[in-house]
Amino acid sequence: MQLTGKPGCTILKLEHTQNMEIGKNYIMKNTQKLILLILSILIILSILIFAWWRWNTELLAKKPYQTEQEEVAYYIERHFLLDYSVTAESLLNQYGTITEIVQSLHDPYSELLLKEELDQAVLELNGNYVGVGFEAKKHKGEYLQIIGVMPDSPAMKSGLKPNDIILTIDEMDTKSMDSAQTLSHIKGPEGTVVSLAIRRENTTFEVQLQRAQINVPIVEYRMLSETCGYISLTQLPMMIHQEVENALHNLSAQGMNTLVLDLRGNSGGEIEEAAMVASLMLSEDHKELFTVSHKTKEPTVYERTRKQLFSGPMYVLVNEYTASSAELLAEILRDIGDALIVGTRTFGKGISQSFFYLESGHILKLTTGQFYAPSGHIIHKNGVTPDYDVPMDPRLASIGRINMSKEKQLKYVEQLRPYFIESYGEQEGITQLEKGDIQLRTAMELVFSQNDIIS
Repeated sequence: MQLTGKPGCTILKLEHTQNMEIGKNYIMKNTQKLILLILSILIILSILIFAWWRWNTELLAKKPYQTEQEEVAYYIERHFLLDYSVTAESLLNQYGTITEIVQSLHDPYSELLLKEELDQAVLELNGNYVGVGFEAKKHKGEYLQIIGVMPDSPAMKSGLKPNDIILTIDEMDTKSMDSAQTLSHIKGPEGTVVSLAIRRENTTFEVQLQRAQINVPIVEYRMLSETCGYISLTQLPMMIHQEVENALHNLSAQGMNTLVLDLRGNSGGEIEEAAMVASLMLSEDHKELFTVSHKTKEPTVYERTRKQLFSGPMYVLVNEYTASSAELLAEILRDIGDALIVGTRTFGKGISQSFFYLESGHILKLTTGQFYAPSGHIIHKNGVTPDYDVPMDPRLASIGRINMSKEKQLKYVEQLRPYFIESYGEQEGITQLEKGDIQLRTAMELVFSQNDIIS
């Protein structure tokens, strides 16, 4: 047999053909592998999706409540701190409505809210609204109860106090109202007057309050002397530590080496903010600040979260209106920072609340924690006892007015005159007004005596 053509051509064609076949086989095999990989992934995803669906379906089927009453009772059994014996079953057997269930706890800080009421509470916590300047609690079938009074507000000027019971609003009985109705009757245009009938212990009396813009600065600061700075805090809302940081920077730049922190009239706020503000004034050697106990989980230990900005002597002013996380802040600064506390025993609210958003749209506010000072002192129902007990009518506190001109401060005192004469009689009332803020004056005397010792 004779081969024709160019030498080696046939052999090259054969090799080329073989290479093509090999390439096709390689592509086919890899395509098959890719298809198998995609199918495997799809199968695995299908299994995962099915498993998730089954798990979610079973979870929904096992949901521990079906009705709103069962939902409220469930949260109370698991989280309500003040009664370990309460069970969802006992609540559901004894009470028919969610309002009755919450009222049965006999806790003035646990309640049902609408979103609008929660929004109003947040607005008031930030100190800017038209009203009369008190915080109150209302349970169905019970009278309205005052639990906090804003500094320099119509309520404080008239002498209203925490635990006062409001019997009527403009002669309308509050016992038959719900919380939304009481709020609507108390609120009104700026300058208008609302009449309240008050029960305090065994006495009843009436007050006329003129509604006003409540715009108490949450943070105020100034230098009281060449080396002593002053910061007042009227609330502890979220992010307030940033304003305190700014105040400390400004005062330090002016030569501050001693601090007076005024917490009089501060009804509290976020316990996280108490930790943050305390961090700014305590040595970084101290990591743990305080503890909050719970019903069904381990205690929460709150640690410092901010860098120390101030390290000098501290004097903390408190009174009977200082409550909740503000009391905690004062106690932390004393226990860890060796601050001296001046004023009167604080309110004694050492518990914290959490919000549970119900499927119906209601919001359940429930007492879920009790906090303890670094020393272990229980603040709830005991309050914080000052190192220097200086009794004084809280209406004379400078908080909210520290940056007023002398003329405006005199005008404020003059506005208080009829209230003090009514409360104490003419001679004693005028004497107290003339003495002024003796708690702040006592703190300053301690500052000066400390400076004398240092010098």
